Amino acid sequence: MGDLNSLPVGTEGPNKRAASLFAVVGRAVGTLPDFGYPDALRQARWAWAPEGLHSCLSQPAKQANPGTKMKYAGLADPRDLDGLISCTGSIHK
Repeated sequence: MGDLNSLPVGTEGPNKRAASLFAVVGRAVGTLPDFGYPDALRQARWAWAPEGLHSCLSQPAKQANPGTKMKYAGLADPRDLDGLISCTGSIHK
């Protein structure tokens, strides 16, 4: 999970190399202000729900979200994947 270390999580704050994951569950894709989303995510019409996170995070980013700039190889271990999704679901306002 080394490539996840650069993701901004835990507290509400500035975006970094990626959009902040604070309160990501339930948020519409590509809508966080002040982040330069690629067209593929800005034009998406869905929200980050646990099922969508599972689908996206279990495979390489460019396969999960064609047109994205994200560099992420995907999580193969189901326990790691479930733990990450559980963690992001617990971070909210």
